[in-house]
Amino acid sequence: MGRSEDSIAAAWREQTHSYAQAVNDFVLRGRREGWESAGGEPSDPRTPELAAQVLALVRRANEEGRWRELRAVLPADDTPLAPLLAGKARPIRSLVWVDEETVLATVGAMRDAEVHRIARDGSVAWVPPLVAVGADPTGRVVAFASAYDVEVRPVASTLDPQAGAFAAYELPPATSQDGPFIATVAPSTDGERVLVAREDGVFVVSHDGPRLLSARVGDASPHAALGPDGAVVAVGARGTPHRLIDTHDGRELARVEASSAGEPHLAAFSPDGVFVLFHAASDGLGLSLAAPVDALVAEGAASTATSPTASSAPLDPRFVVVSAGARVDACSFHDGRFVLGDVHGYVRVHGIDGSEGWQLHVGGAVGALAWSPSGARLAIGTTTGAVCFFEEGAPAPTQIGDAPYVEQLRVYFWRDEIVRW
Repeated sequence: MGRSEDSIAAAWREQTHSYAQAVNDFVLRGRREGWESAGGEPSDPRTPELAAQVLALVRRANEEGRWRELRAVLPADDTPLAPLLAGKARPIRSLVWVDEETVLATVGAMRDAEVHRIARDGSVAWVPPLVAVGADPTGRVVAFASAYDVEVRPVASTLDPQAGAFAAYELPPATSQDGPFIATVAPSTDGERVLVAREDGVFVVSHDGPRLLSARVGDASPHAALGPDGAVVAVGARGTPHRLIDTHDGRELARVEASSAGEPHLAAFSPDGVFVLFHAASDGLGLSLAAPVDALVAEGAASTATSPTASSAPLDPRFVVVSAGARVDACSFHDGRFVLGDVHGYVRVHGIDGSEGWQLHVGGAVGALAWSPSGARLAIGTTTGAVCFFEEGAPAPTQIGDAPYVEQLRVYFWRDEIVRW
C-alpha cells in the first residue's frame, strides 16, 4: 500500500477497534447492571468518507489479486459500507455446509436467485441451473431446486458426481411465465419429503406428488419450516396466524396467535423435532416463542398475548419467550440452543428456556446461518451480500460480541462483481 493507503488503513483499524471496544463495554454494562444504567449507545466514529476510501482499497486489492492481505490491515465490517452498497448487494438467503471447507449459498432475490459454491480459500463457482438450496434441521441432508424440480442428497455425497442417483421430485407447474419463484427449499432427514415455499404457496413434494399445504393470501408470500421427520410443517404469512400442518393429509394441527408481537415472520424446528420456534415481527421489533410440538398438537390451538418488548413469559404456559427485541430473519440450532440472526446484524444464542448466550455482530442484516458438519465453523449470510466464515477461537479485538469464534474471510456478492475481504 502507498502512503495514503497506509493512512486510510490505520484510521480504519484504530476507529474500528475503538468502536468495537466501546460497544462491547456498553453491552457488558447493560447485561450486568441493566440497560437503563448502561448509558447511551456508542456512536460509530467511522465517517462515510472513510468508508468510501476503504471500499475503494478493498476493490483495488481484489482487482490486483492482493485480497489475502486485507484482513491483516483492514478489519472487515459491513456497517459503514451498507449505504454505499444500496442496490448493489445481492442478499444471501440460505447457506449449507457440504464439508468443513465449503458452503453452498442461495444468492440474490427470488427473481434473480443463483446457487454458488464458496470455499474458505476464497474460491467461488456458480452452480447452474439451481435457484435454491437448503438443508434439513440436522444439516445432514441437502435439497437442490431448479425452476422445475428438486433433488435430495446426503451432505456427504453432495460434491461427488459419481455418488449415484438420488431422489428427485417434480415441482408443481408454474402459474405464470415468469414464476412462481422459490423462497425456501428444505428436505426431511430421510429425504422422502421436501418443503418448497414459493410465491404462490407452500408445498411438500414426495414420491406421491406435490401437496399444497398453504396457499398465498393476497400479496403475502408464506414462509415455512419442515420438521426433521417430514411429518409437520410450521407455516405463516402476513395477516394469518402461524399454523402447524400435517404433511400427509394437510390437516391443521395447531394454530398460534401472536398478534400483539406483529405479523408471522419466521419458523424453525430443533433438530430432534421436539421444539418449534415461531417469530413474529413489526417495524423492526420481533418476538420469538418456542414450545414443544407435542404439547401444541395435543391442544390443537394456542393463543398468546405478549408484546415484542415484554420480558415475562406469555400467558400460555406451553410457550417460552426465547428472545424479544430485533426482528429475526435467520435461525439455526447449535449445541442444544437456538441461534438467531437479526436485522441489526447480530447473531445471538438463546436457550430453549429463554436464557442468553454469546453474541456477535457482522454488520449487515443476517439472512442465513449454518454450521459445519463438525460444529466448529459457522457461516453467516447478510443482506449486504456477504458470506462470512467463522471458526472456533478467541474473537479479534475489532470484533463486536463475546462469541468464541473468530472471523476468517468474507466473500461478497455485488452486482457484476465478487469481492473477497
